[in-house]
Amino acid sequence: MFSLSKTVSMYRPCSQKELDLVAASGYRRWPPRLPEQPIFYPVTNKQYALEVNRWNVSQFGKGYVTKFEVNRTFAEQYEIQQVGASHHTEWWILAEDLDTLNQNIVGLIQVIAEDPEVVIRHDGLWDVWREDIYGNRFKISGGLRHEDATRIVDEYEAKGHKQHYWMASEVARKQS
Repeated sequence: MFSLSKTVSMYRPCSQKELDLVAASGYRRWPPRLPEQPIFYPVTNKQYALEVNRWNVSQFGKGYVTKFEVNRTFAEQYEIQQVGASHHTEWWILAEDLDTLNQNIVGLIQVIAEDPEVVIRHDGLWDVWREDIYGNRFKISGGLRHEDATRIVDEYEAKGHKQHYWMASEVARKQS
């Protein structure tokens, strides 16, 4: 499909630590990859970025979703990879190309979502959550062993509902 736009929107879920480094750059650059991170993975859509953010928040304690515009000529050098469901699409940008990506960011990196409503569990148990098509979150089950939570998520996801299911070692709470 042909587009007149000179930029492509990219999304990236990130931790507080990574966001702090982005902020230190004036929201203009992504920090260098660590040696164990040979690829930078921006994703193509907000829905997938939100899902990844929820999956990763147990590692981060708090998660953010960012959006940034990149020159189309740079983005088109990378094939979009589908890594799961039809909307699970991302670019695989080599760490050594990150400086070039940063030079092709148009405008600022924006924080478009955050998940501060998380309290870490300390018992090593897992909860299973569902989010409906309206963004409402419901805890389906809690206090599960990892393998039991995984089985439940897999069973619900296999049904093909429009809802999103995930497991987390946190207890999500709405702020009042």
